[in-house]
Amino acid sequence: MDMDPSLIANLPKLTDPKKYWIWARRVEVVLVLIKVQGSDCSAWDLCGNPTAPAVSTDAAELARRNILASQALAIISITLPDAIIQHGINDPRALRTKLHADFGTLNAGATYAELMRAKTWRISGTQNPSMEIAGLNEIFTLLALNGFPIDEPLRAMWLLGAIPPEWNSDRQQFFATYPNVTDVTWDRASRFIQTKWDFMQAF
Repeated sequence: MDMDPSLIANLPKLTDPKKYWIWARRVEVVLVLIKVQGSDCSAWDLCGNPTAPAVSTDAAELARRNILASQALAIISITLPDAIIQHGINDPRALRTKLHADFGTLNAGATYAELMRAKTWRISGTQNPSMEIAGLNEIFTLLALNGFPIDEPLRAMWLLGAIPPEWNSDRQQFFATYPNVTDVTWDRASRFIQTKWDFMQAF
């Protein structure tokens, strides 16, 4: 099918390496939707699917795949800033591999920096905490995707440790409600913080 411009209208630019995984997931969603009538492949199959499509010798299928590859290359390229787009790579799989190598892999120093960012993350208590909760979760997701997963109870406790000092008594009540480590989940910690905020707004 023809590439629908609306599919890429909200794709983010890859301007910040810390946002690589958000960018990659959104681009993947779009590429999965891009197909050509008569082919079982999607644009994603031609550039990002770990299992590449089986080799075809059918001229019509090869032509369809060339269309998909061109669309994949166009979608990826349109999300890149000028400094990156001068890559000279015309194969979408090779381009995505390069972007992953350049932006999607944290070295030891970058991993440490993300851990320190998580350590100093705070829930302000002066605004709806949903975005602050999501921001900390984004750090943990980035670490996990780079081979440094953190167990859920520890992530949840990290989040609970980020609340304002004046909420400490509420945190003690949370642990009284969930005394077992396995009961301390990210979802419960997030709900606790959001509920506390909502309660404060009622007065």
